[in-house]
Amino acid sequence: MFPIRAECGADDKGAVHAQLGGSGECRIESGGDMAVYTYHLTRFGTARPAEFAGAASSCATVLSAAAIALGGVEAGGRSAAAPPAVRRAGPLPLAAVSVGASAWTGAGGAEVMPANATGVIAGGAWTPLGGAPVALQVDAAGRSAAAEFRVDVPQGALPEGASSLAEASQVVTYTVSYAPPG
Repeated sequence: MFPIRAECGADDKGAVHAQLGGSGECRIESGGDMAVYTYHLTRFGTARPAEFAGAASSCATVLSAAAIALGGVEAGGRSAAAPPAVRRAGPLPLAAVSVGASAWTGAGGAEVMPANATGVIAGGAWTPLGGAPVALQVDAAGRSAAAEFRVDVPQGALPEGASSLAEASQVVTYTVSYAPPG
């Protein structure tokens, strides 16, 4: 694992996108919190809180490389479900995993459809993203949290002259917490 040394100019999606230009990574810290922005799949972290100093308290998470293909989805259509999974990559079990999302943006950075166009299966039903984070079901052993995402493209979401959302993008944020060692 390599450290993310580049500092983000601000904790703002637009500012970070302008700073990174669609590739690389950066971080910003505030007190004990850190936000990391990446344009690639990234392994995260080691945590050793003082109360667990003598315990094996490494934590690491990986996201399976699945994507929702939007190239052929037209306004009024729905993408196929894509099943990315969050997996534990260190010794600590996953305790909770949630996801949230930003609005969809086009190549120029303008919003082309709302965050809630993306849905995730949670609790047996499709739940739109964009409001409060949506909790994913973690398996009993704390090894993984599976999800299925899909996108419902609203009528009128396409830029003038476009036939599909091939160049649209959305930032999906995963929040992961771990069970304490023990």
